[in-house]
Amino acid sequence: MSYKNEYNDKFSKDIRVAMDKTFKKLTTLESKEFFDNELFDASMHLLNKPGKMLRPLLVFLGASYCGMDLDEVIDIAVSIELLHTSSLIHDDIIDNDNKRRDIDATHVKYGLEIAMLSGDALISKSIQNASRYGKNLIDIMAETAMKMSAGEAMDFRYQRLKKVPEIEECLRIIELKSASLISTATSISGKYKNSNFSRELELFGLNLGIAFQIKDDIEDYSAISDNTQANLDANRPNIVKSIIKSGKNEKDAIKEATAMNKKYIKVGISYLDKNKFEIFERYLNMIKID
Repeated sequence: MSYKNEYNDKFSKDIRVAMDKTFKKLTTLESKEFFDNELFDASMHLLNKPGKMLRPLLVFLGASYCGMDLDEVIDIAVSIELLHTSSLIHDDIIDNDNKRRDIDATHVKYGLEIAMLSGDALISKSIQNASRYGKNLIDIMAETAMKMSAGEAMDFRYQRLKKVPEIEECLRIIELKSASLISTATSISGKYKNSNFSRELELFGLNLGIAFQIKDDIEDYSAISDNTQANLDANRPNIVKSIIKSGKNEKDAIKEATAMNKKYIKVGISYLDKNKFEIFERYLNMIKID
């Protein structure tokens, strides 16, 4: 799905314009920046087939919350999406997934070695792109990348051992692997400007990210797709499976996971200024379970 289909009727014109500019920058990177044509092609494989671009959207919503000019943070949004895309490439290799966004995963199309290197190249490009905003932003991006790597390492350890993590351990994996980048995306504009709102945006984003992944876990567990079921059978950590491990039956586990999704959204909202809540309201409607 193109991100445009998702947002055209849901967000203000200035948000949509900023998203269009971000998309254009992502898809007009040049091969000379990567010094090798095959590395460039592999690096662009997923960028040319965008998902919903949720994380760049959060960069702009966070900037709006802080009262900033969105043009000022477009390259931050680009950096966030580059980092996210690198993680998708590496995740697909580790999880042995063959498809991403209805196309071949990067390692399937270009081979394992080039895919690994393209993920590395996108991390480098992300940091390089963020460097124009100063050392503080580089530190934030680098720390986020470290957290994502740690979360992926924990995730893979359970897959390798064919064990289901306890609920708290599963939530820790979610926090590091998924929620850390969403928290960074939400708060990074404010941190760049040393805004008084940056801490509340960080905590809001962290809870938002956990809720987002719980929703994904429920959908993955409930999916009928053979590909999804095969992944679950391979013991990929999933909050529903962790709840079942604690002694709940499948129906009650899904119900509990749904309640957790709502709880984390509620906790996240509690950090926001009530007068500015509407900035994120439509986004929240996209991640909560009805």
